[in-house]
Amino acid sequence: MRFISTALAAVIGAAAFAQPAAAEYDIAYLGLRGSFVLTDSGSTKGSMFFDYDEEYEDDGYGVGIFMGWVVNDNFRFEVEGTYRGADLERVTMIRDDFFIPPDYLVGDNLAGQTIDVGGDAQSGAVMGNIYYDIHAFDGAVLPWIGAGVGGVFVDYQIDAVIPDPLDPLATVVLFDAKDNTWVFGYQFMAGVTFPVDEGVSMSFSYRFFQTEDFTYVDVMGEEFKTDLTHHNFDLAIQFHL
Repeated sequence: MRFISTALAAVIGAAAFAQPAAAEYDIAYLGLRGSFVLTDSGSTKGSMFFDYDEEYEDDGYGVGIFMGWVVNDNFRFEVEGTYRGADLERVTMIRDDFFIPPDYLVGDNLAGQTIDVGGDAQSGAVMGNIYYDIHAFDGAVLPWIGAGVGGVFVDYQIDAVIPDPLDPLATVVLFDAKDNTWVFGYQFMAGVTFPVDEGVSMSFSYRFFQTEDFTYVDVMGEEFKTDLTHHNFDLAIQFHL
């Protein structure tokens, strides 16, 4: 919930700062957005022992609040605060330089194996967006495209306990990491907006969201570098001020 409160505070602050622009054009809107989020598989590089590809469950979600201003007939500016969450499901080990069987044992390390893991990737983003409204059709439905950039606070956690590859009677902690950081993020979006009542409209849209690489550290001190790629299917409601 700290992501949502931080993002909300940022949107309110940005809205207050931008009030002169809103007054100049006298057209503004405030909105809420809910998202179904699919997270792409990613590749994680470790600094010492492990590289792996991770997969996420297909039931991620997101929420957001935004405020926008109409600049002219085609362009709108918007500030938004959003939260997204996605649960980790499994990893495929690409490199394992830790569990190396000694010469007197016959066996394989973890490279190539798929392992169920716990944990999640949560992110809170504060973004500035620009939209281009496409007035190419008659009627109330308004198509649009847009792009945005901003800061993303990522909270990343991964954990897994597995049978010890060198001792079948024992278990070993493979992953145990929980870390957070701020990174740069960007997005591209397209959708349609249509009125539902006086002063109220709704939007359906698709949003591609990407962070730059970020680093997290596990309890063994190994640094891991990865990123987040989200595909968002959004439903939003706007209240025109």
